[in-house]
Amino acid sequence: MKSKVAVIIPVYNVEQYLRQCLDSLLSQTLKSLQILCVNDGSTDESLSILEEYAKKDKRIQILNKQNGGQGSARNLGIAYVNAECVYFVDSDDWLEIDALEKFYTLLQKSNADIVLSGATIYYQLLEKYDTKFLSTCYDKQDEEICDFKAIESKIFTRIAPFFKFYRFSFLQTLLENGKLYPENILFEDILPHIKSLLLAKKITFLNQNKYFYRVRENSTMTSQYSRNAGIFDSLVAVKQIEKFLLTHHLMDALKKEFFIFVCEHTQYHFNRCSKTFKPSFAQKAKEYLATFDNPYFIDEKTQPYKEKILKTLDLNKPRGATQRIKNHLAYKLGQEMLKAKSPLKVLNLPFTLIQTIQAHRLESKVLKILYKSHPQLKPPALEHYADYKEALKVKEYLSYCLGEAMLKNPLTFVFKITFIYRDYKRKRL
Repeated sequence: MKSKVAVIIPVYNVEQYLRQCLDSLLSQTLKSLQILCVNDGSTDESLSILEEYAKKDKRIQILNKQNGGQGSARNLGIAYVNAECVYFVDSDDWLEIDALEKFYTLLQKSNADIVLSGATIYYQLLEKYDTKFLSTCYDKQDEEICDFKAIESKIFTRIAPFFKFYRFSFLQTLLENGKLYPENILFEDILPHIKSLLLAKKITFLNQNKYFYRVRENSTMTSQYSRNAGIFDSLVAVKQIEKFLLTHHLMDALKKEFFIFVCEHTQYHFNRCSKTFKPSFAQKAKEYLATFDNPYFIDEKTQPYKEKILKTLDLNKPRGATQRIKNHLAYKLGQEMLKAKSPLKVLNLPFTLIQTIQAHRLESKVLKILYKSHPQLKPPALEHYADYKEALKVKEYLSYCLGEAMLKNPLTFVFKITFIYRDYKRKRL
């Protein structure tokens, strides 16, 4: 027998918060629930907690899988749904006790495909609630019914899954190869959000915050992605949306809103990007933004957004070109030569140079393998650095000139040292 609502919860290492989440579900005034808890390879006590609760309440089903991220966990949950409606809950969040009943009743009454609602933010470190920031933003009355055309200026907002309560028969039409969410990337919830709002025939609204969204310091979206290569997935997600809009012939209707979203999305994630990845991210973002540089996307409305993001990317040009040139083998070899000021160091210099060459080649091989497997980590060309002109001066250093000459003519290099030094002194006059 079908339940009225299936709740899908990806679970990964949330032992501290999981009980509150599950308690809020088991306390719902709507009792006809299928609670699908997808254990995404947790290494803490999360699975034990799930098993404890599953023994108490048969509505809880545990699905175990290897760690693959929230997208793959939600996709697995969808495959086991046996209910009229579907709602996604994060395992560190919780609901008001009448949330699911409110959503379900409104969806059935309106015969809509989706109910859109708001959420209350709970800032864990501050122990404070914000009821306004994530409240509904669509300027619609409770129970009003429309399609995306009535809210197209807000299509690219309120992206998280918990803002949407789905009729399952509609959600099934969004699946590709049985999956709703892209897998193996972060920002996996952006494309399903856009697809669902644009393809829904009927959308209705509940202007109440029935969901509590916990912001904690070490959650996936508040810290992890900004410190690692996952930041580049934000650009991948945008390109997925572009492809969807073009495939479904919706770009004409939403081109301005989409371009503004691209600019704001890029600005937001660039600001949160760690210094390590800022150079590469900025370069890839500029390359992508350049594809929109035509009258189809750019007009009086969108031009300010374009100027703002490009200014941000240009003003935040990274410094590091100097260090990259100093990492050239020529500079390293020259430095070792200039350090050899004692008879013993001169005697050992050939061995020192050989060791330097071997270490440099090993480092180059490792980086080559790394960039091949993670091309997004490859740094941009030197000219994209703020200290590019300053860095070029390193090539005029005596150390660089000596090392470069040795690499070009290793057999005759010794006879050219005097000429190299004289030329260096002459240029400095």
